[in-house]
Amino acid sequence: MKKKGLIISTVVMVVVLIASLTTATYAWFTAGSTVSVNDITMSVVAGSDVAIGMAKTNAYKADATMDDFVNGSLTWDGAAAEKWTGDKALSSTLNTNLPAIQVSKAISTAVKVGENYTVDATQWVEANEANVVRASGNGATAENSSAEAAIMNAGKEADGTTVKAGDYISLAMGVQAVAPNLKSIGCVITVEPTGNKATLGMNAAIHVRYRLNGGNWQEADIYGNIHYTTPKSSTSIVNANPNVVMDTDGTTPKNMTGAQSIKIDVEGSDTNTTALTGEKINQLEIVVFIAGYDSDCNNASMGSSALIHINFVTDVIAA
Repeated sequence: MKKKGLIISTVVMVVVLIASLTTATYAWFTAGSTVSVNDITMSVVAGSDVAIGMAKTNAYKADATMDDFVNGSLTWDGAAAEKWTGDKALSSTLNTNLPAIQVSKAISTAVKVGENYTVDATQWVEANEANVVRASGNGATAENSSAEAAIMNAGKEADGTTVKAGDYISLAMGVQAVAPNLKSIGCVITVEPTGNKATLGMNAAIHVRYRLNGGNWQEADIYGNIHYTTPKSSTSIVNANPNVVMDTDGTTPKNMTGAQSIKIDVEGSDTNTTALTGEKINQLEIVVFIAGYDSDCNNASMGSSALIHINFVTDVIAA
């Protein structure tokens, strides 16, 4: 008789603090508004069943090899061609060392013409770094003059050394099976509301863009039709993967009131009895952001806070 188990093989935690959003009708915020994203940390559990690394260029590369990824203690330079530096290849150790991110405005995408932007505040056009913008101004749209390029993760000021805060999180990772008995690998992204606010608030406007192995981009509104006015304790909020995020002891499932998850299938075998070969390096790109075009992104939802957990999980085939 065969049995299947769920193993939390890789743990990535992104801490998001959302606070003090003011003066917006919805979608875009004036210069005095603040959305803070702090303490981004990434780690892979020792002895895990998958190995991961960060793509040097923080982007998909066709026919990527181990030489295109770095692991261990990483350094980020958003202005460089190779944005991530560290130890070569994939491994079970990955720490981004990113500084605190202070997101001053919600974001969307736009088309840049000269120094101006034509903003589309209804959807994410494409996850093209050059076309991601933040905007001041009110309502569902923003004038060209009020839009400016958003910073991915973090960047350097003109002096080349001072780190400037980022506006959204973008991670491009290589993921590979290590254990011989894995049936599938998945990536679970969980938003965990924190703080004293009784409702979901701005958490309801957190979106995730993702694509696998250079395929089509997909977008997930984590809370979907559950909106910012919904109490965190509401029974309408169902965490799809309640046993994935572990507490500080590393073994006990964390109790997360109001948490919501999505799962991205990274790799799976064709049958329930065939294990992954471990030969393929899967490339997973993830963008986490406050969607300026989400109707839950408004001044009534200010004062929220959350933890965003990114966990890689595996299904195991065992004799």
